[in-house]
Amino acid sequence: MVSVAIIYTKTQYRTRNEKEYNMRIFKNKFLFLTVLSSVLFVAFQAKGIELNQPQSAVNKKEFKMINPNSAFPVLIVKDLDIAKSFYIDNFGFNIAFQNEWYLHLVSETGIQVAFMLPDQPTQPEIFRKLYNGNGLIFSLEVDDADKAYSYAKSKSLNIILDIRSEEWGQRHFALKDPNGVFVDIVQATDPTEEYKSDYETK
Repeated sequence: MVSVAIIYTKTQYRTRNEKEYNMRIFKNKFLFLTVLSSVLFVAFQAKGIELNQPQSAVNKKEFKMINPNSAFPVLIVKDLDIAKSFYIDNFGFNIAFQNEWYLHLVSETGIQVAFMLPDQPTQPEIFRKLYNGNGLIFSLEVDDADKAYSYAKSKSLNIILDIRSEEWGQRHFALKDPNGVFVDIVQATDPTEEYKSDYETK
């Protein structure tokens, strides 16, 4: 009986302690959630978001402009195979997608460019005409334009503008790719005093 009483007493003590411990945990969690909800409420109010608004209304209220996540030109050209070879062999692009009439390339640094054959029935009429070689410059920024220029000469690439420095802060040269696209290889440099004020410094 004594041992039973001791066990019973210990059990009661343990149970009481566990209840007190659980109650403290509950109070702490409740306090944390209360503080968190207050902080979130203040943050939402600062952004002008009312918590009782439906999500669609919040999204509509926040939407002020189109915010692109990435960008890439799609060039309508005669030959996808020579485009693929030119940009993979000379610029390190990789194939992201390819089928019979569309080629999408991406570089290790995330630069994207796409090529499409003309007159594709899957495309709207405005996206079917062949690129005529005018009105577009595909600029690729590099760390060292002189090294890139030496490489281009060693590979006998079609250099249409010799390397030169510009007062607005560029050192560059230009190529024409096998489909007639102008490719400007650009290195950022320090602009002259005349052009420094034209750059955004905020």
